[in-house]
Amino acid sequence: MEFTGRHLRGFAYAREASYRSNFPFKRKRVGAAFILGSRIITASNDMKTSPIASKLGSFHGRMHAEMSVLAGIADGSQGELYVVREKANGKMGMAKPCAFCQSMLHEKNIRHVYFSTDDDGFDYLDMRTL
Repeated sequence: MEFTGRHLRGFAYAREASYRSNFPFKRKRVGAAFILGSRIITASNDMKTSPIASKLGSFHGRMHAEMSVLAGIADGSQGELYVVREKANGKMGMAKPCAFCQSMLHEKNIRHVYFSTDDDGFDYLDMRTL
């Protein structure tokens, strides 16, 4: 898939959200942004367990950025989710949503998920095919 300026802006919004993480930046930062058209609907980052986590699930005391974003959108939203992982060396890393996050994305009927891959690459999941 060829990524356009629209996609690169989505990744930039997700990366910006990663800087708000309440975890100390030692190995990585993860951010996610949900975009509808040209509007940011919501953006978030990995965070320590919060009240949202008890409803959506948390992993070893942390809430994945994708799960936090899902708490801020309605089921069946027609936007696109962007997820970015930035490593300590400044390069992008694999940010493909885990199996649990994918199941929640599918449950919310999110169709398009774009994520960073190792060494500054990007990839795409069509959630309708999972």
